[in-house]
Amino acid sequence: MKGMVFSSVELVKELIEKTQTSKRLKVFATISSKIYETKRKASNIFKENLPIVLDEFLGKWNNKAIPNREVNI
Repeated sequence: MKGMVFSSVELVKELIEKTQTSKRLKVFATISSKIYETKRKASNIFKENLPIVLDEFLGKWNNKAIPNREVNI
């Protein structure tokens, strides 16, 4: 489905919920209506101890924080 444009969030939810593994495990999805604050600044402790790794394909949208040691943030 690379490059597909979906008509609604509900359609995506329905397609996700039709997914199952070869062992017949099913997937359940929910749609969150929560509005998240944007442009929040990360603390220095966070930046020092959880470096952000950008996805190679869609780095602008997909990233993850990788802990390099145990730290309470």
